[in-house]
Amino acid sequence: MEDYNNDNKNLSFVENSQIVKDNTVTEDEATNITNDTNKKKKLALHVELGNRLMESLNLKSFNSNLYFYDGSGVYIKITEREITSIIIRYIYPAAEPTLCKKTYFYVDNMLYNEDIKFPDTNFVNFKNLLYDLNTNTTLEHSSKIFTLNKLNVDYIENLPFNEEVEIYLDDVSNHKLQTRKAILEIIGYFMTCKNNIQKVIVIYGPSAANGKSVLLKIIEKIIGSKNICHKSIEEFDKDFGADGMEYKQLNISTELPLNRIKDISTFKKTVTGDTFETKVKFEKNKTINTYIKHLFATNFIPNVADTTEGYYRRLHIILLDNKFDPATSTFNIETFCTQENLNYLANLAFREYLKMIANGSLEFANVEESNQILENFRIENDTVLAFVTDPEQQSIIYDTEIERAIMFKVYKSFCNLNELKSLGKKAFYREMRDKYKFEEHIKKNGTQICFYREKPIKTKK
Repeated sequence: MEDYNNDNKNLSFVENSQIVKDNTVTEDEATNITNDTNKKKKLALHVELGNRLMESLNLKSFNSNLYFYDGSGVYIKITEREITSIIIRYIYPAAEPTLCKKTYFYVDNMLYNEDIKFPDTNFVNFKNLLYDLNTNTTLEHSSKIFTLNKLNVDYIENLPFNEEVEIYLDDVSNHKLQTRKAILEIIGYFMTCKNNIQKVIVIYGPSAANGKSVLLKIIEKIIGSKNICHKSIEEFDKDFGADGMEYKQLNISTELPLNRIKDISTFKKTVTGDTFETKVKFEKNKTINTYIKHLFATNFIPNVADTTEGYYRRLHIILLDNKFDPATSTFNIETFCTQENLNYLANLAFREYLKMIANGSLEFANVEESNQILENFRIENDTVLAFVTDPEQQSIIYDTEIERAIMFKVYKSFCNLNELKSLGKKAFYREMRDKYKFEEHIKKNGTQICFYREKPIKTKK
């Protein structure tokens, strides 16, 4: 099964293109062009070559780079060296390096003023056609539509029933309807070049052998390896961490650190589609605006220093709680991932995503289960939240004036009793004041700062 991939592209596509048929320049023609140029009757040779290149390859300028239309529905970046190779091998074998350089410079400058600002994300690029998300119609691939990603599946209008895929979906979702539906909605969302839902998807299974790794492999087969990168959550905020993710559809990672992640500021910008600057190896820093989505598979939820509502609001959990016994399971990922099965699963998923969007929803089907898992995790991960919501602490810390130092001792005892890692004194004071809205004021004797709050914010269930 072919996975469309341009990472190691060659120039064989040129041999069947109109470049060879219509644009080869012979020595005599080159001489005539040059002589005519001297007589000011025709264009200079590098201009003539440049015009032929732009027309035949459907060259476009995007982010100050040149892209060619490969004929199968997607634009691919092309370098000056590759342009030179095309000129010499297919258009004008006698071209000197200076002429090739002048030709490239001419093309680059001619297209610069028409620089495309952003790929057209309103289209989902299947192997066999384009799907217009604005009109819900299909159309043939066209060089007029600037897309950088193409899926590894076909769009199928009339989808025949596929028992093998249906059984797999039932098994991986543990026969939970909402989980099954959410898995399909999420795969459909990954197939687009939009990140309007702005969620980080976490495939969560507390134990091993619950289907996480298999599901990730199937998703990667559908999206196509060239549209995917593999970066851990903390990698984005390191030097060169975001390099290589630009205009990828999906980031898949199974690498989550056990220790708390201190900084995820750049990562959060990739989730929301905000513009940010990143370092690039051997190049100047560049500004990135991307539509990438994130998918993590883990036995635990990422523990980060950012415990704000904004962070948790961006997470969506898919709980896989089935248990597959490797000794008795007959499932084989290699034999399952036929083109027929992938097409069926992808089209099911895409239809579920379209239904969700048509209903005006940006929430996946298992949202209630996801929210409950996240709420439980917040309490476990945020020791101050666990402290202020613990029923046994209600009578101690509310409706009474307590010195900050005494409150901190009570908090430390609570953490020790529950085997939780406590915050330092300053961080605890800040959380109580800024996040959980405990009032700070000076005691009447004027010597001690006290905390006070009237009502409990929430009781742990």
